[in-house]
Amino acid sequence: MSWINPLLVYLRRSLLLLLVILPVATAGFAQDSTLAPLELRIMTFNIWLGGELVNFGKVVEAIQAADADVVGLQEAEGNERRLAEALGWHYVSERMQIISRYPLIDPPDGNGIYIFVEPEPGQMIALANVHLPSSPYGPDLVRDGSTLAEILGNEQVTRL
Repeated sequence: MSWINPLLVYLRRSLLLLLVILPVATAGFAQDSTLAPLELRIMTFNIWLGGELVNFGKVVEAIQAADADVVGLQEAEGNERRLAEALGWHYVSERMQIISRYPLIDPPDGNGIYIFVEPEPGQMIALANVHLPSSPYGPDLVRDGSTLAEILGNEQVTRL
């Protein structure tokens, strides 16, 4: 599949660009210095094929134990709303695979790259959710006898 490597390069560059643009894009907004500090617990969680193979109830328990406010899911397989309901949460972005205790606002120019979380009225936090590729998997390459240079080369191409 020759299209995978260019796609991965594009996704990596897009993520890096987003990390640079978001602070600049939001720098012009007025800041109210009277606002109290806000604590927001953000969790990322690969629930592995919709959470069905590892016991869906355990996925719910793990999020509860982490006391997360917002969760960026990977491999949700369409179970975002079901998971949010199990947690008693009302805010779901199936496109972004994000669930939240707080309202989620999909900006018209976000193009599915980021979303806003609104923990307090008028306070917006931009959030992106990324699922990085899992293969080739370094430990498997070690097991299969690849050299250190081959493993590091694969990691560089796949994950950086």
